[in-house]
Amino acid sequence: MPTDCTDIIIWLVSGRLAGKQDDSASFWLGASAAEVEGNWVWYTNNHMVDYSSFASVAESQTPEQDCLVLWGDFNMEWADYICGRETHPICEIEYVFFFD
Repeated sequence: MPTDCTDIIIWLVSGRLAGKQDDSASFWLGASAAEVEGNWVWYTNNHMVDYSSFASVAESQTPEQDCLVLWGDFNMEWADYICGRETHPICEIEYVFFFD
């Protein structure tokens, strides 16, 4: 189970999307391993990703695959992906609570 807030959000989204999208849908998670291969960091704060759910065949050591996605071909498990390819975004917005 993840502990970092961003990791928890991605963990929850991964489970909710599994089996609900077409097989080719992929979603960018907002992390990259561009600096050091295999060391995933979030774009928003440069913190290390402390949870992963990589598909067993999806994490490669291919240098150009440095963006982290939920990959529809692997039932929404994580995969490294070529950053220049188009994927769907997962947007994070600030929660605002309104009192009645």
